[in-house]
Amino acid sequence: MQKNVVLIFSPPDKRKKLVSFFKDQNMQVYNIESKINSLDSNHSSNSGLRNTITKYPRNKLQEKWQEAISELIITISNNDHTLSILLGHLLYYKDFTKEFFSIFDTSFLIQKLKEKKINLSYTVLIIDDIYDIYASLEKSNELYDTTACLDFIVSNFKELMKKNKDDPRPNISWKIYCLTSILNWRSQEITLAQNIATQTKSKFILWGLKQNPLVLKNLIIDNSNIYYLSHPISEPRRDFKKKNIWPNIVEIINNFQSSLLKQNILIQMPTSIDEYRLEKDSNDNYSTFLSKRWPLSNEVNDLLKSKDMIDIDIDNHLIITPEKIEFQESNIKIGQKMEIGDIKQFQGYVNGIINTLEMSIREQLANRDHLLVLSTDGIIVLEPYSVQDKKIHRGIQKEIEYLAQINSSLSEKKRRVCALFLQTEVSKIINDNNFNNDYIYELGNIISKEHGIKLKNIQGCLDFKGKLISSVGSMGKQFIPSHQFSQINNMMTGYRTRALKASFISTTLGLEETDQDYIMMIFLKDFQELSNEVTIKKIKEFFIEGKNNPEWETQLEPLRLIKN
Repeated sequence: MQKNVVLIFSPPDKRKKLVSFFKDQNMQVYNIESKINSLDSNHSSNSGLRNTITKYPRNKLQEKWQEAISELIITISNNDHTLSILLGHLLYYKDFTKEFFSIFDTSFLIQKLKEKKINLSYTVLIIDDIYDIYASLEKSNELYDTTACLDFIVSNFKELMKKNKDDPRPNISWKIYCLTSILNWRSQEITLAQNIATQTKSKFILWGLKQNPLVLKNLIIDNSNIYYLSHPISEPRRDFKKKNIWPNIVEIINNFQSSLLKQNILIQMPTSIDEYRLEKDSNDNYSTFLSKRWPLSNEVNDLLKSKDMIDIDIDNHLIITPEKIEFQESNIKIGQKMEIGDIKQFQGYVNGIINTLEMSIREQLANRDHLLVLSTDGIIVLEPYSVQDKKIHRGIQKEIEYLAQINSSLSEKKRRVCALFLQTEVSKIINDNNFNNDYIYELGNIISKEHGIKLKNIQGCLDFKGKLISSVGSMGKQFIPSHQFSQINNMMTGYRTRALKASFISTTLGLEETDQDYIMMIFLKDFQELSNEVTIKKIKEFFIEGKNNPEWETQLEPLRLIKN
């Protein structure tokens, strides 16, 4: 009986809550940091990991980590479970030296697992929105609490505050400093976790906290494939900004993960992390407010709240709005949130410092999405093309390009792409004049290659509908022998279908005709069909059973209003 271990690294305040969740799912979970604390004979039940980190030098902490791992591996070896979870933190922070560091010893872990013939199947890094992490860490006796804030302000802005206690710059500088530190912290964790996965030959999974945790449970239990759901985010957000209500598509997308889960199709949600929402006013000035985050489905929201893994307020609308700093005779304290008017006179400074944060968020967003593509087994993409903008959504395009790059290095088992469109949108795309021009060019190119005739000669014989009209063009004879003209004309139906398919793949996904073997399109009458049995069956057959859905190729022609 092969025993397997899953290594899970969690956000600072979620370790015990995740332990509780997995135990509720009848899974065997071992808390590394709790074990480290238990090895300290002077450890008090009221003192936490932070006190242990403060108490010991780094080399001593690593010794305790190794001792904890040794004992936990022995316990796992002796239990009756085929799968166990080791859950802990990847980076520690020492207040005294103000540094992040890791005591994780991969070679030691490999050695101990090998001794007991235990396999490490997954290395999972769970991440959360930086605003939620900051909200947790600014509580009393935490890393970014009031004492830490005031130390920062006194060290960097004391004279400024004496001149103007209503100056927002010190407090907002502190907030941006904390959020930027959390971003750097996470970046280091991602790099370390990937390296651990590589060295242990385990599969790396980056998991955003705010999605259905049952998907993660099924993944590590069944060792299933998992796919990345790519969908437009900016357009629904713009709709929300205009109408102050999320469009219906948001709820449909959110419920899609649970609908697929019922058929054991596992997907990662890109909106499980949602940080790119720093508000600006009509003059392009930052407001120090956050817009609402992408909402959770009712099912996921209720599940995460029942396990205390998310707060009631996941929007954190005022999290970066600065507070007043009140200097008194014997101490300094943080007061009420500042009003917009207090901030406006320092708008230039506020713009600069928040823009720095936004650039860091944007950079991590792109890197994270690419990593999700890399660490999953294919992409399900919803409405990748904007009819309004006449181009592929930028984020989706980058993700598909990255998947194509991955596939170029694979000789077999290429990653697959399933794209879903509304039929009404498909009709708009293929009846657009720009699309038609691309289609006519593609049709001419196919005929040219198949029959060895110069492309310009073929183009001279095609009208704007894609019909072969004559072997003689307006500029004279086009050198298409009559026997070839008849042969080509007899094959035009197949060529048009092929050209229409290639043009649609190129326009909506940015991929080539040669990529078609790992592409499937599904056209929906409405978004309600997204989660129906027929759609999910096609997705399952495509990804899990390797079957394609060739009917989409024949569905394009009937939607064309520009008839041949």
